[in-house]
Amino acid sequence: MKDRKKINKIKEKENSSRFIIALKASIKSLIYLICILNFFSPEKVHLLALASSSFAAFIPKLKTSRTKNLLGSYIIAILIGMFFSYLLHIPFIENFSWSLYLCGGITVALTIFIEIFLSLEHPPSAGAALGFVIAPWTISTPITILVAIVLLSFYRDLLNTLEHLFNKEKKKS
Repeated sequence: MKDRKKINKIKEKENSSRFIIALKASIKSLIYLICILNFFSPEKVHLLALASSSFAAFIPKLKTSRTKNLLGSYIIAILIGMFFSYLLHIPFIENFSWSLYLCGGITVALTIFIEIFLSLEHPPSAGAALGFVIAPWTISTPITILVAIVLLSFYRDLLNTLEHLFNKEKKKS
């Protein structure tokens, strides 16, 4: 019984240290991304979803933090957000007083539905889709978001590789 308690304490300590590592990595990656992306995209509202993604990307063994999910969900969100953004400029729809709210809601719902259907769930990407509908954007905006997700995934994979190598060396000694 005492051995079981010791094992549980060790596991709790390992999990809390992994959480702290994930937290530090997400803060650093977000600071780097904001500094880099500040030069490329003047529209900041579209980058808000990256804050949530930067934390989710570093949570170990989370399905939504896989590179496939990150990149796929943002591609879906960008395409749907751009489509509904253009839809808002059709004269008939533009004159409707609730069009922004309606298109925003449909954008988020459709983004979530397609992500679930394709098994590419990553909830923060729905915020990026909404950003395209409610805020102005340029052609550099989707490119900036995708570059940010690729950099985030690369940074996460680099840290995971370094952690794996460090643990391997630690076990040898």
